[in-house]
Amino acid sequence: MQTNDVLQKACGDHYCCQPHHSLVLLSPRLYVRPPWPRETPDKDEVRHVFFLKVHKAASTTVMGIMFRFALDRKLDVLVPREGNFLSETRQKSWTSIGVPLPKGRTRYDILCNHVVFHEKSIMEVMYSDVKFLAIVRYPFNQFLSAFQFFRPGWKYLRMISGPNPLATYFQNPDLYEPPNPRESFTNNRMSVDFGMDPSRLEDRDYVRKYIGYLGKVFDLVLVMELFDESVIAMRRLLQWRLQDVVYIPVNTQRHNIFL
Repeated sequence: MQTNDVLQKACGDHYCCQPHHSLVLLSPRLYVRPPWPRETPDKDEVRHVFFLKVHKAASTTVMGIMFRFALDRKLDVLVPREGNFLSETRQKSWTSIGVPLPKGRTRYDILCNHVVFHEKSIMEVMYSDVKFLAIVRYPFNQFLSAFQFFRPGWKYLRMISGPNPLATYFQNPDLYEPPNPRESFTNNRMSVDFGMDPSRLEDRDYVRKYIGYLGKVFDLVLVMELFDESVIAMRRLLQWRLQDVVYIPVNTQRHNIFL
């Protein structure tokens, strides 16, 4: 039974979900009569969080959790002035393209929109005690999801024709991939999101050292295939309340084998 089914059963008419921009929030009515005793926020709860929103890995669902927590605590979130991403193709300073901080504030509390990971750029806009989180997914499933999701809107995928575009792509991937690997959503995109140099992905020593570096920087990496367990681990790390991590799946899709 999914989370929303449990909430519907527990709350009856007092439960509904309400879309808000690109995230899903639980209706305020849920907080009027919640199905569990309302917890007091932990005095040591973590309020400074960077979440690497990896493409097609349930990251929008996690972003919804982050946004709802920020709204409840009136925190400052770095969001783009336009669109739904801060950086898709390159690492750069995000202050010029993000919504400015309120007067008197010098750092953001939460960053969870799409960026290409770059530790220095993150530390320029966030507090020194920020917790680093990310999410990953079984690579082939992530590829299938990206292929299906981005194919209608991205020229390099849209140009693949035939009754089985996926099979056509696999016959010669280099024929369809864009010249700039940072503009691809199907060629090791998770590695690119984590800030790896896409021109060095065949260099095993580089990849091994970079993964070691990521292991030192990130406090927790969620796994989509173990999503509920990952959310529990996140809650414990951040010392958040149970109601802070209740979620409704967002942007889910069924894979069409022929795509």
